[in-house]
Amino acid sequence: MDYKNLLEVILTNLDEGIIVVDKNANVTFFNEPATEIAGLDPGKALGKNILELFPDLTEKTSTFYNVLKNKRPLIDYVQTYTNIKGKKVTIVTSTMPIIQNGELIGAVEIYRDITNLKDLAEKIVSLQKELYYKSKNPEKYNGNGTIYTFEDIIGKSKIIEELKNKAYKVANSDSPIFIYGETGVGKELFVQAIHNANIKRCKKPFIAQNCAAIPRTLLESILFGISAGSFTGAKEKAGLFELANEGTLYLDEINSMDLELQAKLLRVLQDGFIRRVGGEKAF
Repeated sequence: MDYKNLLEVILTNLDEGIIVVDKNANVTFFNEPATEIAGLDPGKALGKNILELFPDLTEKTSTFYNVLKNKRPLIDYVQTYTNIKGKKVTIVTSTMPIIQNGELIGAVEIYRDITNLKDLAEKIVSLQKELYYKSKNPEKYNGNGTIYTFEDIIGKSKIIEELKNKAYKVANSDSPIFIYGETGVGKELFVQAIHNANIKRCKKPFIAQNCAAIPRTLLESILFGISAGSFTGAKEKAGLFELANEGTLYLDEINSMDLELQAKLLRVLQDGFIRRVGGEKAF
């Protein structure tokens, strides 16, 4: 049996990567798994210093430099870095010194990608945090239709802090609030936080409605309600504005709302009165 060929087959199909460096941390052998954890071409990695291949690392943070300096193995060490292709990965590594005739001649490292596992763990932690808040403050989450407060906005950047300060200020206002941003940036999280930051409003309903998901004619009756007799079979029915009275009505995707309906919405925001579909009186 050709053991060299067998070894090459095994290395090619491993989920783990293998890097061997000399005593100066220059690469002498490099096998990247099919998952491309490091994002490097093995042929171009040979002869280069490990810090050149992984610019995110320094002599203090590099597992290779640690092992070469202390001459002791570093087993199951977890690290997160951005690879040469700009992809953020989390790996677990085992790095061992190579000793020959009593002298250190290099080090070998075996590593594998645990990025997906890390992401899953973070999601679990996030869910646990949400469950913790619910169990710790049941009165805050039961009955008003929300699950988020300003405590759930965990960003520490200057922009996030400025947004939170502005949101705190408007939380005690009865004026309509317009929040805009791209999909997924957390608009509803801020809306719920504003709702719960108001001592009186937090005890009232929070109702959210996606305006893009409902046809125009149906959305109007959902928002404003229906008066009995306005059309065949119509029964008296309160709309979302009435149901959210003294609380918060969050209208998502209002840019998808019919222009005529937007005009009616503007009238409500300006005057503070609504009239049910088919109704004669405003209230």
